[in-house]
Amino acid sequence: MSSSQLNIRKWFSGSESFLLNNTNVLRQIAGQPQSLPLADPSRVFTDSEKTFATYGLANYRTDMGGMPFDGVIGVRFTDNHDSLGGYQRQRLWFLR
Repeated sequence: MSSSQLNIRKWFSGSESFLLNNTNVLRQIAGQPQSLPLADPSRVFTDSEKTFATYGLANYRTDMGGMPFDGVIGVRFTDNHDSLGGYQRQRLWFLR
């Protein structure tokens, strides 16, 4: 279904220059500190993914009851290994 069939005439999105030039205002609206958080060298995140995929395809043709019968059949195998890790220092309320 196309956008003309749905009677959609306009799309709205934020202005890139407004978003970049008014970061403090947007952070305040979201209830966040107006400045960027300080860099924390103990904060580390890692992510890795390894994917293996293979695909097999076979054509077939035969006669069934005097009528030709043919086609294509395929099989796909995928194997994914994901690893996500992270560390972040946090202050505990009873150690303040």
